Amino acid sequence: MIPTTSNWFCLAKYQSAVDWCNKALELDPKSIDAYAQRSQCYMLWRKEDLAQEDFKKAELLKREKLWSRQHVPK
Repeated sequence: MIPTTSNWFCLAKYQSAVDWCNKALELDPKSIDAYAQRSQCYMLWRKEDLAQEDFKKAELLKREKLWSRQHVPK
């Protein structure tokens, strides 16, 4: 398939979104939202392996966050 102008535009948007997520993760390596959003970009970009890796990381962080809330002494 030969990329059209609109395909390149979409790819550029995904790359820009991934770049922003990477910057967010530099500031907060435990940002569930950044991993989840980057995962969505990778899925739309058809980079399934990277998407799955980020999704698993977001889920792990979400579980850790829930666990820590449940086990905080009152």
